[in-house]
Amino acid sequence: MARIDYASFVGQTFTNNRKQNYLIIAYRYEDRKHRFDVQFVDKNGVFQKNKLGELKILKDLKMSQVINEDKSKLCKYFEPKDKSHLKGMKDKIVMGIDGSTNCTGYTIRHGCRVLKHDQIQPPKGLETDQKIDYMAKEVAKIAEQYKVELAFYEEPDNENRNVPLWELQGVVRNKVLTIPFERIPPSPWKSASGFTMSKPRGVKLPDNWLRDKQKEESKERATRLMGYPMREDESDAFNMLDYCMTLEKKED
Repeated sequence: MARIDYASFVGQTFTNNRKQNYLIIAYRYEDRKHRFDVQFVDKNGVFQKNKLGELKILKDLKMSQVINEDKSKLCKYFEPKDKSHLKGMKDKIVMGIDGSTNCTGYTIRHGCRVLKHDQIQPPKGLETDQKIDYMAKEVAKIAEQYKVELAFYEEPDNENRNVPLWELQGVVRNKVLTIPFERIPPSPWKSASGFTMSKPRGVKLPDNWLRDKQKEESKERATRLMGYPMREDESDAFNMLDYCMTLEKKED
């Protein structure tokens, strides 16, 4: 049987045996159990505020996708996703997205040429649900404007319990973008970019020290490569996409 990639379920919507729809917002392995944090949604796809839950097993996931199907089909469902869309990336218009409800950074490339990079900020005074809707629609509008063929989205870290970040990723992936979509964990692209990946031992530093250090390194790298000052979130999208453009070689 193919190995199950549990983390790949993050950002997907499922239905349990009570006909409740929910979005998986985080995965972790804890006490020898695979656990998922979920956000419930109503029949119209609207997130229900303060309605969170946790799954300790895959029963609902299996029922949601393969009711009345035999085991061979179940195994097939859990096989690794097709990566064929990564081929020929140098000839495609590709978008990197660093999603956030407060400021979403993005970069669009066609091969080595950077077509556009910028940050999206919602109008002041919006509620969280409204910010998610605004950000998702703006991303879709930009992708359509530049005829983007493939999108890479920085996945929130599994330890990040910021529910709106996971909600935004789910909405962008499942509701507004119709192009191939790849989630990219933070660690691979940051490590490949040469960023600091851990705190120095024996030194007491603020909790946000590593994040702030990586953000500064990201700005410095993007600024150096572009030749002019780059802002924080667009720098992350730029550097992540720069790493993603190397994935085609790894798939060959």
